[in-house]
Amino acid sequence: MPLTLLQKIAQITRNQEAESLIHAFFPFMRDEFPALQAIALYKVDNYQPEVVYGDDFKELQTEINELIQQILNTKAIIGSQTKELDGVNLLVVKSSREKHCIYFMVYLLDTSCISEEQMDCIRAITDIYTNHQELISLNDRDPLTGLYNRKAFDQKILRLLNNGPHRRSYDTELFSCFAIIDIDHFKQINDRFGHLYGDEVLLHFAQQAQAFFRQDDLVFRYGGEEFVVILQNVEEQSAKNVFERFRQHIENYHFPQVGQVTVSIGITRLDTSMLQSEIIDRADHALYYSKEHGRNNIACYETLVEEGKLTEIKVENDIELF
Repeated sequence: MPLTLLQKIAQITRNQEAESLIHAFFPFMRDEFPALQAIALYKVDNYQPEVVYGDDFKELQTEINELIQQILNTKAIIGSQTKELDGVNLLVVKSSREKHCIYFMVYLLDTSCISEEQMDCIRAITDIYTNHQELISLNDRDPLTGLYNRKAFDQKILRLLNNGPHRRSYDTELFSCFAIIDIDHFKQINDRFGHLYGDEVLLHFAQQAQAFFRQDDLVFRYGGEEFVVILQNVEEQSAKNVFERFRQHIENYHFPQVGQVTVSIGITRLDTSMLQSEIIDRADHALYYSKEHGRNNIACYETLVEEGKLTEIKVENDIELF
């Protein structure tokens, strides 16, 4: 492997976030391998593959499903399968594994200008990407639920605030919505059933949240029984409707051994003109209003202020004023 290629790979692995890593990896692969016609990252959850980043392989979905199934059947930690089609090679490489799903990198390569040595090189580079991505995942994920942890939350919200486009603008009704979700009476669950079943409630809640929210939405275990969800590019009423449906979904979900569990939710706008602490405080105040008014409901900070039910939080020189 040429020195310049190794140097470029070393540069890619300096990325310390999963998103920045994949954003750097795809252009690198396209630049280094002219025979590469298309590339995509697939997520497989309950044996249902879906593209999470990259090109669309809809016309080859049957072949991709077959190759993924062959790799899954081998139960190999690292595995790959190829299939030669009409003038192209379809290469599927097992990329990484998380608590509830497996990822695969899928390549479409021109057979007229790709050698077996290059195919081996693509597999090896994918393995390097995989190893680095899994190290990032271990560092950014909560070990119990598999959700992003508090450290990842601090990094991602800082990036959202610094990027700027998430601020609500005059020519669009889309914005980002920040929510804190608290499992009601969680201490009572631990006291009555034990911490083992309490952990099971957290795990089931996380699984339901991951299945419910969109791929672009961010879900974090903020601490204990508190979770944070960030909905990106939504209308205000749509955001409220989404969290109301999620509240109802959790209320109607049967938690093994425990039965019914409910949640209280506080939401606010994620405005890039605000400090991180101000956004969290606003959602926190809405959450406490929700808990103090019966729990098992949602409260929006902006709506509560408009209705005179909460006093607006103002920040001057990093000091909160009420």
